[in-house]
This record gives sequence, structure tokens and C-alpha cells, in this order.
Amino acid sequence: MDKANIENFKIPDMLRKDATDEPIRIGMIYGYSRNANGVSYVIIGKAKNLTKKGVTLEVIERKSALYNDNLTMEKNVTSKTVNVKANMIFPLYHLV
Repeated sequence: MDKANIENFKIPDMLRKDATDEPIRIGMIYGYSRNANGVSYVIIGKAKNLTKKGVTLEVIERKSALYNDNLTMEKNVTSKTVNVKANMIFPLYHLV
């Protein structure tokens, strides 16, 4: 992306803050979880860049569990990145 495009790429302040209302830090480790149809998903990743719709995380771990079962690592996942709304991610300071 050239300099002119970078200057035109405006990201609203609300998309620049995590769930703790702190600014997103590129390179920081974040986690988030979601639940769909009884399956819980947890992703831990490193903030790679900001987008107009959220934050791109480079996935470090991807786990899932059915109902109250223990989380297990997901296998055969081809996507190495995921885009998440910034206000859904939590910093994982103990993993830095």
C-alpha cells in the first residue's frame, strides 16, 4: 500500500481498542472465544494488522470443545489468520 493510500485508510478509534478499552498493539498476543450451537471456540493469536473491520490475528492456537468438554487443539486447519472485531479480543500479557 503506497503512502497516499495509507493516509486515506482511516480507522475509527472504536476499532482500535480491545475489550479492555486499551489500544490494539501490533505484535501483542490476544485471545478471544465464541460459542455457536453448543461448540465453544478459542483462538490465541498475535495482532498482525488493523483493518477497517477489525484486527487480523496470526493464529498461534485454535481450540474447540463441545458443551462442557475440555478444549482440544483443532487439527487440519488451513487458515493461518483470522479477522476479529477489536472489541472482542483480550490481551494475554502472560504469553508475551
